[in-house]
Amino acid sequence: MSSSLNGFSGIIKDSSYLTASNIIIFIISAVSYPIIGRLYSDVAFATFAIFQSLLILLQNVPNLGLNEALLLCKNSVFRNIIKPVYIFSIATILVILPFLFIINSYVINKSYNFVIALAIAIIVASLNLTFITALLRTSKFKIMSTLKVFEKSVFTLLALTFGLAKLYHFGLILGMLVSQISIQIAGLSFIRRYLKAPSGLFTLQSFVKKYRAFPKYSLPSSFIERLSSQLPILMLPTLVGNAITGQYAMAWKILAIPELLFAVSLSHTFYKRASELYRAKRNIHVLLIQTWKAQAVLGIFPLIISILFGPKLFIMVLGLNWASSGEIAQIIAISVFLSFISVPTSSVFSILGKQHYGLYFSLLLLGVRFIALFYGLEFFHFESAIWIMVLSEAIIIILYNYLSFTRVMRWQKSML
Repeated sequence: MSSSLNGFSGIIKDSSYLTASNIIIFIISAVSYPIIGRLYSDVAFATFAIFQSLLILLQNVPNLGLNEALLLCKNSVFRNIIKPVYIFSIATILVILPFLFIINSYVINKSYNFVIALAIAIIVASLNLTFITALLRTSKFKIMSTLKVFEKSVFTLLALTFGLAKLYHFGLILGMLVSQISIQIAGLSFIRRYLKAPSGLFTLQSFVKKYRAFPKYSLPSSFIERLSSQLPILMLPTLVGNAITGQYAMAWKILAIPELLFAVSLSHTFYKRASELYRAKRNIHVLLIQTWKAQAVLGIFPLIISILFGPKLFIMVLGLNWASSGEIAQIIAISVFLSFISVPTSSVFSILGKQHYGLYFSLLLLGVRFIALFYGLEFFHFESAIWIMVLSEAIIIILYNYLSFTRVMRWQKSML
């Protein structure tokens, strides 16, 4: 138990740099979003939200979801595998770009500039994931924190500049693309030494073979999980129009700030610490519980504020045009809170080699969200459909965490 407690204190220490950077990012967002909310309409914000959703959905595809495996392999393998993964990710643009043009013809229905920007963003985001994993593996938390603030600063500056220049429909997208590229440029000095390391096809083949469960289970699971989380933004434009989609996207983005402040940073360090405990065959359950408790304490206040004062706060901060966004926030706050608690520990199944559980739950969430939105909007009004989706999500997240805990306890007993 003491080792698990020490592991949790280590998580807090490691994530403190990332949390500090996220607090700075929160301040930047708090200052800039009232202006951005007035510069861009809900329709323009919907276009940006669709772009961001597709980027989140596809950014793991070029590296086949092997970033998590980079934290588990031996140091000698890690040094030699970064370069092949980098090259492979870049090469996938030859497949991704034609694929996106085909999808654009039938589904996305945006301009070719949208598709080209999305393809470039996917490749750059994939490279950034590999880069961030290298920083995480080597405990370069200060560099990670600095780059996160740098990225947010670049995006905010460009979003404001393009908004003032009246690039309403493409300003936010262009700002995000440039900010992603800026991370690669800023971090090139660190990653260069890995790109110079010797590597070969045999090393890559051996690595993929050993960790084949990640492309086989983790990548589909991650894809479906991301598709599930982004499904409302991808479905709502067709079902209710871009205006309501923009209102929903703004509500979700504001409520997700605590997750960006704490949960994402904690998830990186939790995975690192829990992997170390797993390799050492030590207890993980105390670390799991302590992480859940910490997240619940951090998330309860935003939950209460959102439910009690959502509409008034959104009008006060963003303006009268975003009143509907505040009403939506009152409803989705419950599922966002439970997701906030669950996100940092969602890697447990990957650590235990039970990636298929994550895949099954992702499929379940995807199906529930689709049914709730499609049939909810078919037979009820918008608010009722969102309520059905939120309550269904809450039940599934609770079951997911319960299964995580029971599987951890079963593994620990097998180690006795």
